[in-house]
Amino acid sequence: MDSREHISILLVEDDPDDAEIMKRSMRRNKRVTIKVRWSPNLSSAFETLASETFDVIVTDLGLPGCAGIESFLELHARCPGVPVVVLTGLSDEKIAMEAVRRGAQDYLVKGTIDSASFLKVVRYAIERQRLLTELENRVGEIGRLERERSSVLSMFAHDIKNAIIPSVWVLKRSLSGKSGDLKGDLSLTIDNLGTAERLLSDFIEFSRLETRGYLPAKSDFDMRSAVLKQIDAGKAEAGRKDIAVECSVPAESLPSVQADERMIRRVIANLLENAVKYTEAGGVVTVRVKNHSNEILFEIQDTGIGIPYEHIPFIFDAFYRVSADQRGSGLGLAIARTIIESHEGRIWAESMEGKGSIFRFTLPGMPSSHKKSR
Repeated sequence: MDSREHISILLVEDDPDDAEIMKRSMRRNKRVTIKVRWSPNLSSAFETLASETFDVIVTDLGLPGCAGIESFLELHARCPGVPVVVLTGLSDEKIAMEAVRRGAQDYLVKGTIDSASFLKVVRYAIERQRLLTELENRVGEIGRLERERSSVLSMFAHDIKNAIIPSVWVLKRSLSGKSGDLKGDLSLTIDNLGTAERLLSDFIEFSRLETRGYLPAKSDFDMRSAVLKQIDAGKAEAGRKDIAVECSVPAESLPSVQADERMIRRVIANLLENAVKYTEAGGVVTVRVKNHSNEILFEIQDTGIGIPYEHIPFIFDAFYRVSADQRGSGLGLAIARTIIESHEGRIWAESMEGKGSIFRFTLPGMPSSHKKSR
């Protein structure tokens, strides 16, 4: 097997003799396989670039019809992602430096090039271009995330506003004695303020979880008890919607687990709340807990509206919403993922639009040695 490094180079040089000298210099190094394509002018170079890719372009600055660094600028504009090394004479190093300032990765002076120095320049050019491209991609990603963040925060503020402003208006109407249904108005206000409280609670919880120092406080954890308590708490809302909640939690044989009880109960609550929220009246939500290869496997299945296939890869992303009119903070599943991953578990979902969803997460059981030492 050939383990040598391979580098492909496009050499743009109008002088055939200089081109041949350059090619010989490039190929002298035995540690690297260098493939060279020669183009005598820019027109020929552009034709070659249209059908082939190269690791680096080496171009003369003195091509016919090009004044100063025009040849470099044209190549750089056409192929911004390919590193360019410029060739110059001893008397033109100032022009070469100008090319470097305008995007060339390096320059070589004709007549002073040997195999080792050439290879070093080319390798550095390729690596610098790779780092530059990576940096540009990261800057672009940061910009995109910042735009998304601004959009999400605006949407989040809008949701909070929509929950609070009607409540203020209803309370003012009640205080003025103009309420025709005081009990109904107060009930609506409680519902709206409860929505605002949940939105803010999710936001605060997510901010805390994103902080590196916010780690789970693990202790012996009774998964069965936590699940049953959370189901009891969620049955009231399910009952209001005429949704049956079924449960399959074994009384014994679950692996011993170390976990932060408050955090895991938050995950179970989020998943149960979502299942009830997106299931129509008459539907069923089923909760299961299983022993799965010395892991605890939690499942919650609903007969709800389901999630379109193309959205499933993104539903655990912070602030992600499947539809623009979807209510909630868009943080519940992101919080669940952060918590489960902080416990070295896994969380995932399967869904079919119109048929319902299954959300699962695992928590690793304790090693046998740990159990014996307790």
